[in-house]
Amino acid sequence: MTSYIIRRLGQIVLVLFIVSVLIFSLLQLAPGDPATVLAGPGTSVEELEAIRQDLGLNKPIHMQYLTFVKKLFNGTLKSYAYKQPVMSIIAERFPATLELGLFAIILATIVSIPAGIISAIWQDTTADYTVTTVALLGISTPVFWTALMLMLLLSIQFDALPVSGRGATLWGFSIFTLDGLRHIVIPMIALSSVQMAMNTRLTRSSMLEVLREDYITTARSKGLKENVVILGHAFRNAVLPVMTNVGMMVGTMVAGAVLTETTTAWPGLGRLMISSINRRDFAVIFALTLLISFGYVVSYLIVDILYAYADPRITYD
Repeated sequence: MTSYIIRRLGQIVLVLFIVSVLIFSLLQLAPGDPATVLAGPGTSVEELEAIRQDLGLNKPIHMQYLTFVKKLFNGTLKSYAYKQPVMSIIAERFPATLELGLFAIILATIVSIPAGIISAIWQDTTADYTVTTVALLGISTPVFWTALMLMLLLSIQFDALPVSGRGATLWGFSIFTLDGLRHIVIPMIALSSVQMAMNTRLTRSSMLEVLREDYITTARSKGLKENVVILGHAFRNAVLPVMTNVGMMVGTMVAGAVLTETTTAWPGLGRLMISSINRRDFAVIFALTLLISFGYVVSYLIVDILYAYADPRITYD
């Protein structure tokens, strides 16, 4: 296992390097000039050249890339718009996205897995049709539309929850205050809706496949209780693809937070990404995209390690 983890860490470094090159290349190809956006209309050519020189935009592309990477890792890469170190800006916004994404994953998991199991056990019943229909609606509905409908229903029509924002925080997190908890409900449900639906369908299909196996019939013929058969035998073997999907949620939640946070005015990394794109703040975009990529590859590594503990037949030696 140790040698496997070392190999995977080496692959992560290679993947992040390739991603960084692709990100930087796409930023260079993107329309718009950061200097023009920062200076505003009516700026003279001399002033624009001075801004480009200050930002290092007049250097060769490969030198700009090396400068970006070097400054990112030593913590001196500064935002074009905020004139502050990128890492400090991300650190300021990160708790909001971490909190929102974490609780969205928890909500999606604790709702989708029992719903998928119930749908599989009672296949072709009213419960099954209800779960699959709701799951289909969840997959088909964009996150921002779900957020808007929740805001319209829960905030405007019933005046039960705040319409947007994060609310009061304690120690950097809103979950420790009542006002913060009321603010997180709508973005949390909206962000988790698609993943909740996908995980429900995956749990259902995986459980249905396992429930048709001969060892499940044998376990029932031995007189084992149904909950032991379902949870101890069927679900343990059906959980592997579900674990993969939950691991994918880590990166997906950060990416999905771009729409959710923008719609609900949640002050996290997703909203920072949109504002940075509008301002052509390449430094922040570069750092944020690498952070999202890092979240993806690390979550996949954790899932692979958990595989070996969930199923003794899996070995990486």
